[in-house]
Amino acid sequence: MNHDRDAFQAELCRLPVVVLGIAYRSNAQALSFARQIMDNEVGQNPYLVLVDNSEESDLASGLSQSEREQCDLIVQASGNNLGYFGGAAAGLNMFLSTHQLPDWVIVCNVDIRLEDRNFFSQLIGYGASHRHAVIAPRIISEYSGKDENPFMQSRPTSLRMNSYKALFTWYPLVCLYSALHLVKQSLRKLLTSSEWCPANADAKPIPIYAPHGACIAFRKSYFEAGGTLRHGAFLFGEEIFVAETVRRLGLSVAHDPRLRVVHEEHKTTGHWPTKQMAAYMKEAAVYCADAFF
Repeated sequence: MNHDRDAFQAELCRLPVVVLGIAYRSNAQALSFARQIMDNEVGQNPYLVLVDNSEESDLASGLSQSEREQCDLIVQASGNNLGYFGGAAAGLNMFLSTHQLPDWVIVCNVDIRLEDRNFFSQLIGYGASHRHAVIAPRIISEYSGKDENPFMQSRPTSLRMNSYKALFTWYPLVCLYSALHLVKQSLRKLLTSSEWCPANADAKPIPIYAPHGACIAFRKSYFEAGGTLRHGAFLFGEEIFVAETVRRLGLSVAHDPRLRVVHEEHKTTGHWPTKQMAAYMKEAAVYCADAFF
């Protein structure tokens, strides 16, 4: 009886936030991510769904017995790679099979590190002052030290989006594109000051076109208006998909620099694209250009 009462009290302490952490062959990182979230102060814990996209999933085996019994932690073993948003959609469906739609749904990689232990209550508090349906936090790249948001400040032209279809068709061009991106990041790190500074508590969310995919917060209103995580490509292009879905629904995306996370980039996909990754990039470029532009 006491156990049931304790579980009920713990349930009441959960924040109305669910975090969908997507992992692929990264058990150590996923477990570290989960423990970081579960280590928050009492009353600061969201629900956490860890989606293991690995073909031979053994993520749950790394959890202790007490961790497995956490009422706010779900581990979903897909048994195959569902892709980033595909895994997130499956994880959200599993959560909604036993819970109501929460106020906020966060989709993120497990290579994210929280800078503030009260990140989730901050999201709720800041969110009460505006009605933006999607929030892009300040995502500090561990590689460059810079904020990766906004992913795109304004909507790209049809010409630009369709040019990506040609660019990602030829593997050497994909490699050149990736190399130039790494050079750009390195130069930014050398030539500009660090983003490691305190967030201004008086800052306001800034409307943008597209949020960076490493960590995106969706308000309940996004789903209530018909928004979905069912992206039409296996991997990549999630930012454009979210931006265009929000645009179609008449909602808005904003960058809120008061919310901070650190991104340990490319721990899953790597800095250099394989031919398989290039094929996924081409698929996403074709889908986004044809579907939205």
